[in-house]
This record gives sequence, structure tokens and C-alpha cells, in this order.
Amino acid sequence: MSTTTAADLLSRADLLVRELRNSTDPVSLAEWERFDITAYRLLHQLVGPGRTSDDRTAVQAHAAVVRVLQNYPNPLRPPVGATTYSTRQAAQFLGLPREGVLHRIHRGHLPATTDGRSYAIAATDLDRRTDLGPADPSDPHPLPRLSCTFGALADLLVADRDRPVSVLHDDAQVAALMAHIITLTAVAARHTIGHCRVTDADRPLRVAQFTEHAVDALGTVGRPHGLDRIISTAPPDHPETLNERLEAALRTWANAGRDELNRTVPSTEVLRNIANQGMHIYAVTDRLLQAPGQHLATRQDQRPQVNRALREASEALRHADGQWAAVTTAMQPSHDYVAAARDLFTILKNIGRLDLVPVSSGHSEPPLDTEQALSDLNIASRDLADLMHEARHLPYLLIRSELLLSPAGTLKPTVEQLGDRAKGRYVAVDVTDLPNLAPTAHQAAEQSLRAADLLQAALARVNNRSIRCLPEM
Repeated sequence: MSTTTAADLLSRADLLVRELRNSTDPVSLAEWERFDITAYRLLHQLVGPGRTSDDRTAVQAHAAVVRVLQNYPNPLRPPVGATTYSTRQAAQFLGLPREGVLHRIHRGHLPATTDGRSYAIAATDLDRRTDLGPADPSDPHPLPRLSCTFGALADLLVADRDRPVSVLHDDAQVAALMAHIITLTAVAARHTIGHCRVTDADRPLRVAQFTEHAVDALGTVGRPHGLDRIISTAPPDHPETLNERLEAALRTWANAGRDELNRTVPSTEVLRNIANQGMHIYAVTDRLLQAPGQHLATRQDQRPQVNRALREASEALRHADGQWAAVTTAMQPSHDYVAAARDLFTILKNIGRLDLVPVSSGHSEPPLDTEQALSDLNIASRDLADLMHEARHLPYLLIRSELLLSPAGTLKPTVEQLGDRAKGRYVAVDVTDLPNLAPTAHQAAEQSLRAADLLQAALARVNNRSIRCLPEM
């Protein structure tokens, strides 16, 4: 099984903490330090970069979680992915006041760059413990396994932060999840103090003291929700069943689509194909939702709302396809994307033709597990919404860069383009030539996101039943 969510990882961490409390095995300093750096990295990813807002309440909420992170006792290593730090952040790592960091910079003892107003210090110059690596997932002790779970959760959060709607954009949810993580860290620190050598207890004690103050500083928080929307998938390398082929095709196509949109000049053929594949995904999803014997976790009167959202999103994608059809960037799709799109089209077409009548007792198993297919299509709808979100700004970007072309004969005639019209040339378009392209792209992004949200809510029971967790560490 190859899909896991942030909710799965948090539940796994809870179970490992209970297992840790019942363990009598000693905890080595190396095991604790690996957990220490992973816990800090997870908290760092939760807080994320600073955000600007005109809402005073939002600014204060984000400042509260930042202060908690800043009080973490002298992190052993900068978190993975960190590049540069300010003098204030460097002071936390070095255990010095900010003036002490400035003194080291001025004396040449700490390399730093400046823009004339502030200093930037490379994370590598603050990394004093390069001997510390990630925990061993094969270690049977609960603490290394908890470290691996925290690390996997941090990786999921990194990927989720760039989504248009993310739990990490809501500081109330960040505070709730942060309080949960800090509570688990407190239990791990207390256990380590009682099961390590006395000479090694100083660092766990400092972290335990931090956790008590941090929970008080966060105050009353709610229960984190939306973690089941933070998903990681790893389709089978050699799919055999129809469900496995669907899962692999959806994932491969989504990854290939992201690669195409990240190109310096994306292909309009890819943009059209993403819209077309989206309509196909919605059509197959709608058909599976109506399959006999398929029961959703929603009330019967909520099904029309989901179906209507799928139809409206499909219509918005159809309009986007029509707008992109009128222009080109003269770029061809990559071979990888073409292969992924062709494979997905074939799989969806085959599923669309299946006889979905429930198999009675005594008959062979159906060729498709409908609930599992809906779970995979639900993930794909979220991927589709992300792709449309990334593509919504492309009309303005390509037009401003004069990279969006159209046959001169299809545009409003001007004196400057008479020669181009006569020779059938392509010319760069401007906003007045295609006034509906950008609004249509934004509408498609909004409708696909709405469809993904409603489908996620409707398939709550299906998703819970078809959870596919990480292998035992």
C-alpha cells in the first residue's frame, strides 16, 4: 500500500509515544540527538516563513507561534533546506545574544554577507554537528521510529505549504498541530531523562523545560483538522490490477504536469491537455459515485451538491481549453508528459466502459475496487486543482513576455499586422486580443478547487477505510 496522510503520521506518532512510555530499554545520546534535530525541524516547518498581512489579528497569531519556535533551546543543527539566517536567528543557534553574533561578524570570526542594512549568515556556517544524520528506520527502539515519523511528517508539510489551500496557512491550525507535536516531544524528553546516562540528561532536560513553557505560551488551542488532505503517494512500480494501473497513471500524469508547468516556457498543448484530462477525471469520478452499492459518508441530499460541483468544474475546464486553443507558445510537450497523458486517457476510458453492477455472492471479484478507485481519484482531483492553480497566472506572464502567439488572421486587423496577415504569420498577442483568457483560467482554478474540497468531504468514509499507511519501521 502506497498512500499516507499527515493524519496517519500523527496517529502513528501517538502510538509510538505510548510504546515509548512502556519501554524499559536505555536511550543513547545519539538516539536522543537525532530525535532532537528532527523535532526542531518539524516545528520549523510548521511555522514556516514569515507572512505579511494587513490583518492585525493574523499578524499576532503568527507572531505567537514564531516566538515559541525562537525559544527552542539552541538547536543542534539548522533544519534541512535552510539557506541563510539573520543575526537574531543565528544567536539562537550559537547561544549568544544578538550583540555577540554581531561582534563575531565584525571581528571576522563568523562569515556573513550584507545588503547594507542587515546581515545574512549561511546555514552551513552555523552547522556545528555535521556528524548527526537521520535516525535509522530499522532500529527497533521506539524513539528512532518516532524520529522517522516526525521526519516524514516534516517532508509532507514542505510539499503542502505551496498548495493554494493549506493547513499551514491557518495559524490557528498551526498552533493546534504545534501543541500536539510539542506534547509528544515532552513525553519523549521525560522518558529519555529517566532512561539515559546522567551525564547525557542535560539536553533532554532543557527540551523538556522548553515544552512546558511552550504549551503554556500557545494557550488553549483547538483540535487540528484537515490533516487528511496532506497526502503523499508512491504508486507501485509494476502495477498489475486495474486499480494499481489507475493509481500509477494518475500519479505519473500529475508529476509530469508539474514538471511541464515548471518549464521556462510551458506548452499550451499541455495546458489544454490538463483541462481535458481534468474533465475526463471528473466524468469517471461522477460515474463511480453513481455506481450501484456505492455509499458515501454524506446524507443523500448532499450528493447533488457534489455532482453539480463536478459538472461546473468540468464546464470551467472546457472553457479554459477553448481559450488556450486560440494561442500557442510554439513549445512541444515533453515525451514523458505525452506518454503519461496517453496512459491515463486509456485507463480512464477503460474504467468508463466497465459494467459497475455489483457482483453477487459466488461470482468472481469485480475488475475494479470502486472505493479504492474513488480514493485515488479524490487525490487526483486535488492534484488537478493544484495544477490549475499554478496555471492561472500564465496568461499574464506569457502575454507580458510576448511569448503567447496567435495567427495574425485570427486577431483584430491593424495596419502594422497587414503583412503578417497576408503571409499567415503568427504574432504576439496582448491582453486586448484575448480579454477572457486570464479570467477563464482563474475561474477554472477556483471551480476545480471547490470540486476537490466537496469531493474530499463526501468521500470521508471511503478515505478512512482505504488508508494505506507507511510500512512498519
